[in-house]
Amino acid sequence: MTHEEIQNWIKFNATTISRINDSINSQNFIGLVIEPSFSIYERLSVSKYKNQFEWNYSCWDFVSDFQRYSESSEERLKLKFGKFIPNILHCKGEIDASFYTNIEKKLENLCLKTFVKFNEIGLDGTKYKILIGDSYTQTTFSWWENLPNEWSELEIIFTALYKNIEIARNNLQKNS
Repeated sequence: MTHEEIQNWIKFNATTISRINDSINSQNFIGLVIEPSFSIYERLSVSKYKNQFEWNYSCWDFVSDFQRYSESSEERLKLKFGKFIPNILHCKGEIDASFYTNIEKKLENLCLKTFVKFNEIGLDGTKYKILIGDSYTQTTFSWWENLPNEWSELEIIFTALYKNIEIARNNLQKNS
């Protein structure tokens, strides 16, 4: 691939991730993003709108899309002219109100350090993000591989959200 084709992919990658993030209901939400180096990008959002509670899940198999792009000049031309379609899957479901309110209560009492030390170098692995917000503001907790000790209070929230990602994955497999 040429330098230009690599740059086109990098732009496409950023645009696709942005599109996934924009597709989430942002009224009142708690989210989890999983960004592995060489696997499927995933985003789960649990949201509250009026008295309805739902989860939205999106995933992008960017590895297979990159392989398709890098191995075919036709696919590279499609991307160049805006015709390359990413392999993004979505599903959503209702969630029990108690799940959302329990996490919301835990969040109200959080007291976390703003800056934490990270003494490792990460090249391959997974970046995680917990997102909390609404349509006007958002707080993001982001880390590489292992949750920092200073943020251990987020473990219970991470675990609850991750269980919902597993439910969403199973729903996608059933509907495939």
